[in-house]
Formats: sequence, C-alpha cells, structure tokens
Amino acid sequence: MHIKTLLTDQFNACYGKDTWFVSIKTAINGVNTEEALWKNKETMHSIWEIVNHLIYYNALYLKKFKGESGGEAVLDNDATFTVSVKPGWEETTHVLDQLMAEWIENIEASSDAHMEKWVTELNFLALHHTYHVGQIVNIRKSIGTWDSASGVLG
Repeated sequence: MHIKTLLTDQFNACYGKDTWFVSIKTAINGVNTEEALWKNKETMHSIWEIVNHLIYYNALYLKKFKGESGGEAVLDNDATFTVSVKPGWEETTHVLDQLMAEWIENIEASSDAHMEKWVTELNFLALHHTYHVGQIVNIRKSIGTWDSASGVLG
C-alpha cells in the first residue's frame, strides 16, 4: 500500500470514518457543553480539555507539515488541555473539524518525497488521536451518554 493512501486512510478513520475504532467525530457527536466539561476527579481531563489538546497538537504539526513558522511545541504539555468558554463548545468542535479536514487535504496533496519524511510523525499523530478518542468514549460511558450502537464496525 502506498504511504499517502495509508496515512489518508488513518486520518479519515481518526476523523470521521469509524473502522476498528471510533472516530473523533463519532466520539464527540451529541456531546453538549455540560458533558464536555464533566470530570469525575480533578486529576482527570474533561472531553473539552482533550479536544483542546488535540486541536493544539494538530495545529502545531500541521504548521510544521506545511513548512510554516510558529510550529514550536509548548514546554508544558498540561497547558494544552486548558479550557476557555470562549470560543464555545460548538466552535471548539468546529475548529477540530476544520483542522482534520485540512490535514486530509494536505496529505492528499503532498508529494511522495514529503510523505516519506513525515510518515513516522503522522503515524504517531494518528495513534495519539485514537488514544484520546478512547478516553472520550470512556468519559461518555462514565456519564451514561455513550450509545453502544456508535461502537466500532465489525
């Protein structure tokens, strides 16, 4: 399988196409602001915090992937989980949607040589997505808002 095809498939699965695991879009579908902010402990992240964390790292690596400046990592990973009520929850999910769509578009438009340089980083970024989606699904199960019919395809 061609690297570009593989990574496009991975990012599509992470974003909005449920396969062996639930996509980000499915994991947050129907979540309201109250649910997005819910935590059972101070040491646990909320769905909204996780989504902000995903936005941070997707934006950071997309800039690097595109060769743009401003792609410097934050020194404190915990700072990437912060939540501000502005923008609101719906706007936050819209930002994530736009970033994931831009990722897929950029991967599809990239040269084979560029993809060769980025295959490892993009693979790890996709794994990072699935890890946090699992957390979101677990949180939704904890608060009783996860529909088991939204699970993975068999």
